[in-house]
Amino acid sequence: MRGDQPQVFLLDIDNTLIDHDELKRQVAAWIDDRVVQPRSGEFWETYEAVRRELGIVDFMEAARRFEDSCGPEPLDGLGRFLWGFPFDDLLLPGTRPGWERLAQTGPLAVLCDGERRFQEQKLERIGLLPLLEHVFVFDHKEDHLGEVERRFPGANFVMFDDKPRILRAMQQRLGSRLHAVHVRHGHYAGETFAGRSVDSIAGY
Repeated sequence: MRGDQPQVFLLDIDNTLIDHDELKRQVAAWIDDRVVQPRSGEFWETYEAVRRELGIVDFMEAARRFEDSCGPEPLDGLGRFLWGFPFDDLLLPGTRPGWERLAQTGPLAVLCDGERRFQEQKLERIGLLPLLEHVFVFDHKEDHLGEVERRFPGANFVMFDDKPRILRAMQQRLGSRLHAVHVRHGHYAGETFAGRSVDSIAGY
């Protein structure tokens, strides 16, 4: 990257800042603790159906549809459980001091996929929202780098993400203006990446 250009730090959320796999485990436990016959498998079927239909993970829409399908069963609080979830309990080790240090170096922004309201709720719960210059939420974020460039004209970028595929796609678009950092957590932790890899953003 050219050292004479401003540097912007771009952060993914799920399995980059917070342990999204643990969230899914706790959601499954919440559902199965409330009924005699476990039904979390049905919820994940709904979750995947919503993802296929909308092209994004939308926990709240999946919860709404699942609640509607459950009739009188005591699962109508799933949406409230998700909306009020203490996401700060799921922060990966070192994440908070990591972003505090980054914020002293350059602007912070979030670049993630998903449903905007729920992703912003996570950011508010973990206390990061006030530190952010911008929050970008797209259906396929690697296809929307033009919006990021327009918001930060002429900038270099450091992108933290758990998915090497996403990082490689961004490198193809931004070239030497992007320094890609693979956060080794979750399903893609063991994938090889020809670049910088860290266990959390604190390792950068």
